[in-house]
Amino acid sequence: MDHAILKAALRRFFGDRALLQLFDRIIDSYETAPGRGLPIGSLTSQHFANFYLMPLDRFIKETLRLKYVRYMDDLVSWSEDRECLRLARAEIDALAAESLGLVMKSGWKLNRTAMGLNFLGHRVLPHGLRLSRRSATRFRRKISELDRALIQGELSELAYQQRSASLCAFTQRADASGFRKRWIWGDDSRARTA
Repeated sequence: MDHAILKAALRRFFGDRALLQLFDRIIDSYETAPGRGLPIGSLTSQHFANFYLMPLDRFIKETLRLKYVRYMDDLVSWSEDRECLRLARAEIDALAAESLGLVMKSGWKLNRTAMGLNFLGHRVLPHGLRLSRRSATRFRRKISELDRALIQGELSELAYQQRSASLCAFTQRADASGFRKRWIWGDDSRARTA
């Protein structure tokens, strides 16, 4: 993200000098290239990123009139018309480059909704939400690591419960209750020892 573009946008919305100086200090504290980038891990990064991409959201919703979902820099859109999506992609790329100084990811695909898609660690299907294979594999690996650490005394029971609860929380949006039960209650012993 271009620091100058972000700072100009913030100045259009906020008038308080002290607040703007604080924003400037946070923005200037990190660069991936001269005058570009946001500090990943800072609680402000998500807010700045969403604020920065508001013009793109408005353009997709109001001008292109597409159905879409965006989380940070991951964007999914759908339409009955493939050509509409191809044209929209070109317009989105142009707006991102001209107004925001951004280059959109090149790995985009057009696909039928029935095929589903991976998005934010889930497999989105027309009639449900499942864990993506990558997320399920990561869940299994992390639970197995926690099991080993608990058995070897490297982790307290409280720490084990806290960490496993956060892993389970990620899976709760998906239709994954059977998957969680197998892994948490040990019904899937063959997989847990693998």
